[in-house]
Amino acid sequence: MKMNIHLDGEVVVIEMGGRFAFSTHRDFRKKVEELLGRGSKKLIVDLSQVEFIDSSALGMLLMAREQARLVGGSLALVNPTGYVRKILDLAQFQKIFPILPSVDEAVIAVSGVAAGARG
Repeated sequence: MKMNIHLDGEVVVIEMGGRFAFSTHRDFRKKVEELLGRGSKKLIVDLSQVEFIDSSALGMLLMAREQARLVGGSLALVNPTGYVRKILDLAQFQKIFPILPSVDEAVIAVSGVAAGARG
């Protein structure tokens, strides 16, 4: 799994790639805890480069959402494709998370900024 972190204003974008599975749970959990501990409350997980996701990764996403919520933050998912989208749909994650087609739309969603206000 690859994981890159970058900022878009006050929003942290976690770009995931490859296999998002049990073998990556420690790294993902540690990174989320570190980001939230530093005061980052608005998280986006970009799944556009993830080729495989398993049930433990679904659990990690739920855990990250709950941790963000506990500090007054939020978490959105971006652009899951193919197999990953199918798994998220089967798990009905669209009822739990905003799942958006682009990072820009996710930034708006987690920031609570009106669509026309972002420039």
